Amino acid sequence: MKILSISDNVLNLHYPVLADKPENLAKQIFENYADTELFLIYVNYKTENIARADNAGILLLKYLRLNHYNQHCVLYTFLSREQLMAQDIRNLIIFSEGVTFIRMPEDLNQIDFEKLKDKKAPDDLSAYFRGEVDLVKIRHNLANIYGLWFMFNVHNKFFKTEELGSIFSKEFFQSFDSFQLHIANYLINTKSTDNPKQQTLKLIGKLKYDIREKNPKILYIDDKANIGWAAFLKKVIYGNGDFENFQSDAPEKTVFDTTQSFNNYFETVKGKILNDHKFIDCLLLDLRLADETGDIDELDKLSGIRLLKRIHQTFPSLPVVMITASNKAKSVKKIIECGAVGLWTKPGLDDLKENQYYLESYRELLEYLDDALNKYKSSTEKFIINAQFQVESIKKSESYPEVLNGVDIILTDTNFWCCTDHQLVNNHKSVRRLLNLSNSVRRKDFIVIDDVLDELFRLTKKRDKDLQNSAQFSLDSILKYKDRGWINTGYADVVKAIKETTSYMKEFAKGRGYHIVSSVKKVHSFHVHEDEANKELSERKETQHKALHADDTFQMLIPFYLLEDKKNLLLVTDDFKSVPNIIRSIGYKYDQAQNWQIPRNFNKEQQILKVSVNDNYCLITTHRVLNKICFPDESPLSVIPVTSTTYTTI
Repeated sequence: MKILSISDNVLNLHYPVLADKPENLAKQIFENYADTELFLIYVNYKTENIARADNAGILLLKYLRLNHYNQHCVLYTFLSREQLMAQDIRNLIIFSEGVTFIRMPEDLNQIDFEKLKDKKAPDDLSAYFRGEVDLVKIRHNLANIYGLWFMFNVHNKFFKTEELGSIFSKEFFQSFDSFQLHIANYLINTKSTDNPKQQTLKLIGKLKYDIREKNPKILYIDDKANIGWAAFLKKVIYGNGDFENFQSDAPEKTVFDTTQSFNNYFETVKGKILNDHKFIDCLLLDLRLADETGDIDELDKLSGIRLLKRIHQTFPSLPVVMITASNKAKSVKKIIECGAVGLWTKPGLDDLKENQYYLESYRELLEYLDDALNKYKSSTEKFIINAQFQVESIKKSESYPEVLNGVDIILTDTNFWCCTDHQLVNNHKSVRRLLNLSNSVRRKDFIVIDDVLDELFRLTKKRDKDLQNSAQFSLDSILKYKDRGWINTGYADVVKAIKETTSYMKEFAKGRGYHIVSSVKKVHSFHVHEDEANKELSERKETQHKALHADDTFQMLIPFYLLEDKKNLLLVTDDFKSVPNIIRSIGYKYDQAQNWQIPRNFNKEQQILKVSVNDNYCLITTHRVLNKICFPDESPLSVIPVTSTTYTTI
């Protein structure tokens, strides 16, 4: 009979005796003593760095059982079972089947080992291992380490053609508790199957193909990125392909200590998102970047949420997948509210299930990523996210474009903000170019009147999804700039302009009846009877300060700025049908004898109209010409004065 004695005393039993650290002993047994029929273990054996009070023999028993060495084990000690349990509740395994407990000084030579050798332990002792650690309490730290281990093994088991190689860092192994992992693997393997659902494998294969076809640019931010998570994600996402589109960053805890350090770190993240004008397609962001532990009720204080909010504020369309080692369901709603498209949870030791579970977790990670990359399907949605990146990448300027040097006020019409093609990107770039000046340069008054805001808001309710998205993006951008003090609505100026420019009166119509006329539009209405005309005149005077169409407001506001406020203007619009009315309103206010007209040879793609009044002027141009002003190209631009010598209809 082959008996192996584990003790620091020979005890005159004439059996091979070993004494070493439990994990080292277990390895020796697996390599050299696999045919042992019974183990005789002194619970309190002592060796280097192990005291008798450590109960090393019980830990060795656990190692044996975790590796399915079910041979009968005889444990002996001078303590009772009750005393051992009082020391540590995790010693419960001494009561399991396949264990004989001897309290010294009983003579071990009197034991009939031959009868005991057939009383083996059962294959499933999971009930004795589930309470080894408070898995829920320390889930976050464990999931960061063991979640990676589980994902690594699932990948190697089911996707052997995509070799992961060595992905683990020194920090990973320093954080790694081999005994905890033995428990995890044991609990999984007692009920695991190596026959996964073929449907899951097919779906994973399709997801990988779709993602790799896009070859996405991804930024991964996680304080545990460098222990092996970044290397794992690169392999999963890109296979054995090129990893140049993958960036990772592992922030230090200290970056979240102060407002200044956090702001500095955000600027670093912003630079990685812009990615030297290559712009990332998706962000993978960990929830607890400062390694916060435990159950945190105020989710807003979590480092990942703080960073997510800041990123979403700057890049509201950037798809973000949050990654967490915490499985608290209450996190999900908050994270989605803050702008993420999904939340993937790293598997932890409290999720010990069969391999199919980890395979499904692997699939979920790919699904979240695929959903993020497919978040924007229409071309307009893609233009919007491109506009956000382009706008944030524009650097500060020391001066305005030369043609705008004398301009005091910039006005934009509604159509400037609701393009559904690449012009949307160019328009927002031009706005940011004009707003993004250094403090040493006096900023122009950039005015978006309330009528334009109102029209944009109504466009967000249209059925056309592209128009909806475009208008909403522009509306959000304007309001953001307004909060920063970069844009205003000119509300007080509009009120003054209406009072100064708009007046209503009753005039006799030729032949019969009465016209109600104003200084903006020559004829408003016709009435046969004077009492009806008087009634409408009264109503118009009462409501003349209510919201008008933006074109009507411009017809009043522009003459006011030129003649009353003595300012130079720039009006940007693609609606040139309204431009003759604006020019006529300026002429009417300045001198009713004027008949200014747009020159017949005016080219909207290359030229700028200039309406001069005394020493002031109004420049009128289109979106595309403004783009060329802000970002000059080879095309020459010229300023064309509006005169009364030629006539054309736009």
